[in-house]
Amino acid sequence: MANPLTLHPRRRTPSPSFSSRSPRRPETEPRLGAAARCLVEMLREPISLGTRRRTPGFARGVDRIRAELVPIATPEALLDSFDREAVRTDIVEAAYALRWLELISGQARPAWGALARPN
Repeated sequence: MANPLTLHPRRRTPSPSFSSRSPRRPETEPRLGAAARCLVEMLREPISLGTRRRTPGFARGVDRIRAELVPIATPEALLDSFDREAVRTDIVEAAYALRWLELISGQARPAWGALARPN
């Protein structure tokens, strides 16, 4: 059996079996951080979210994805997960942005519907 730590004869990097973690796309961290900062600003005045982001369907979608993200315990792991997302809809970005804020602050956030409710 081949040792996964050995180098391929023509490459100077470990074989793909050495690590299951793929390199992060360069735009992932700035994009997720920017989405979280934008969300913080918009939530100061939830009316700025627009009508669609305040619908029950949008709230259900965000909360469903957020529930799936709860086991992710570090910002780095969240970035890796966000990087693997094939489709990044507004719902996906909102859920990841909220989880990012929770991980950075160490504080849980309310459900999307409560956050998006105009004051």
